[in-house]
Amino acid sequence: MIVALASAMLVPAEAGLASIPRAAAAQAGSGAAAPARQVARAAVGVTVDQITPAVPREPTTPIKIVGTVTNTGNTALTGLRVRLHYSARPFERRADMSAYLAGQGEFDPSFNTFTPIERVEPGGKATFEVTVTPAELKMSRFGAYPLTVEIIDLVEQQVAVERTFITYAPRGERLTRTRLALAMPIIDQPRRADDGTFMDDGLRQSLSGNGRLARLLRIAQQQPKGVTWFVDPALLDDVQRTTRSYTLRKGDDVQTRPADPAAGTWLAGLRTALAEAPAVATPYADPDVAALVHNGIDDATGEAIARGAQLAGTLLGRTVPATTNWPYGGVLDRDALDELAVSGVRTLLLSGNALPLESPTATTPDAATTIDAVSGKVTVLLADPTLSALVDATAQGGNPAALRRFVAETAVITAEDPKRARTVVAAPRRRWDPDPKAVQELLEVAGSLPWLRQVTLDQIKPGKRPPARGDLVYGARQRRGELSRAYLRHVRDLSAKAGLIRTVTHASAKPFEAALLRLGSSAWRGRGREARAYVEQVRQAVNAQMGKISITGKGQPRLLAGTNGNVAISVQNRIGRRVELSIDVRSNDPRRLVIDTYRREISIEDGNTTTIQVPMRAPNGGDAQITVQLATRNGVPYGDPVVLKVSATGYTGIAAVIVGGALTVMLAAVVLRILRTRTRRRQRADGTREGTS
Repeated sequence: MIVALASAMLVPAEAGLASIPRAAAAQAGSGAAAPARQVARAAVGVTVDQITPAVPREPTTPIKIVGTVTNTGNTALTGLRVRLHYSARPFERRADMSAYLAGQGEFDPSFNTFTPIERVEPGGKATFEVTVTPAELKMSRFGAYPLTVEIIDLVEQQVAVERTFITYAPRGERLTRTRLALAMPIIDQPRRADDGTFMDDGLRQSLSGNGRLARLLRIAQQQPKGVTWFVDPALLDDVQRTTRSYTLRKGDDVQTRPADPAAGTWLAGLRTALAEAPAVATPYADPDVAALVHNGIDDATGEAIARGAQLAGTLLGRTVPATTNWPYGGVLDRDALDELAVSGVRTLLLSGNALPLESPTATTPDAATTIDAVSGKVTVLLADPTLSALVDATAQGGNPAALRRFVAETAVITAEDPKRARTVVAAPRRRWDPDPKAVQELLEVAGSLPWLRQVTLDQIKPGKRPPARGDLVYGARQRRGELSRAYLRHVRDLSAKAGLIRTVTHASAKPFEAALLRLGSSAWRGRGREARAYVEQVRQAVNAQMGKISITGKGQPRLLAGTNGNVAISVQNRIGRRVELSIDVRSNDPRRLVIDTYRREISIEDGNTTTIQVPMRAPNGGDAQITVQLATRNGVPYGDPVVLKVSATGYTGIAAVIVGGALTVMLAAVVLRILRTRTRRRQRADGTREGTS
């Protein structure tokens, strides 16, 4: 429902998709109007709540127009009437529709009927109803016609207005149907940092009751025609993880959360709903491809596409292709295009503004074309910016004007070139928040229109001679919207560390690959502060894993006996698998402690410790420091260097002095004993001779 105090439709549009032109202010009254009258005008609003049928088919079909007048002022309103303006000629160009909504259109005289409105109290509302027929509005052929609902006072001054459309499709008029394809995303934000830690518990609320993801499931369960679903496998991965108890971290608070019963139910429901539906797997975590490529994280795109296809197939129980890509905002540049192409993407869904025509055309061009990439031609499907924004606005519910304009826009597209069939595509924002009833109404109306035929994206092929288009549009504004260079520097550093773990363990997949891909999600655009908490958690997890290969006894000094010898250094492996790396040792003060160039390759089984003996010389004894660096076999440092203290004791020289002194003492003792023994013998001999005498 649109309040027409000053404008007609206000419809959101995703970054990169052109927004619907905002309606201008209501037609101004006399420039000499009294201030009191200006206040009165500002206090009156009008909405057109309902026009039925949505598309009259006969000249005499009654068209019921129901609306509401709202008094937002502080005084009662009396003497108001409803007056209709119309045109006997349908719109011939879509640009004329935008001009009309902005109050710039010229059209035929009013339909001379005045419907009085009862007194409207301050803050109150009054409903009105007007019934007309296509014949009375002088509608004679297929097309979208302007209809302006005007609220006037007793002197026929306009005090409120809403501009809308009536689309007429008389029976018997042959129409070439326009093909309409809708892309509908099932995409969320990453909820986990590393695989074992959730940083956000929003899935619980979103998966049940009237939560956003619960509503998306209900839409998918309607089995709508002409819809291609874009599913983020990272969302399915997060949901699957919450089917078991999990760790939730909020700041310094870490708690264990029980399994969410709604998670398994939602996942099973989606698996059933999409069993036969056209579906595409987005790259894992819906990455900001352009930002990743511009910051040298090239491998992430291919990794995300491969992981996304594999996980979507596993969790949905069917093959889900990942060869169609919908970049964030529907825009990208040549670098991102080439990266996607070499990663296996064959079709792109872009905004119609991303690949403009070389020359304007009088009609809406077909949505399908091709573009040259480094690996060959890539099919491009261009989502119509206006239709996309209207789908988004209609899907939110409570916006009948958006649905009326959607119907009118598609009618004008068909009427532009009634003999040639064309294809149009509409895609809402990727993280839209739809109302299932509103989406159902949109799909039912689209399916009932005699000038539309609903198709899926895989049914659209470029024509033999598509209109010439220029190059991709991706300027400074789009660059500014990317994940920041400073933020991605942290992601790149963590990716390098994870790569080192893979190198020394010879793992088939990069450790923390999913966590790193979640950090590169487009969901973090404009949310740097929140994303940094995820980065810090992943950093802690990566460092903890790297620390499972470590130098033992870091705080204990090593002893070197004497001025030269070997010092023992031990490396422990608790990482869960065999590792192969190298170890480099150097002296921090070569004048006090000499270590010849030392580098050794080592292999350590999981749970084991390897000890190496490093030759060293300390000519002057004393304490010195050495630096020990673990590295990959090709010399890339693994972890931070470790500084150890070495104490040269000099015990070898002292021991020689002690031993020499001991030998001397022992020799002196032996000599003294011999002398004493000889003296006693001599004394005994002398005593014997004296006795004989």
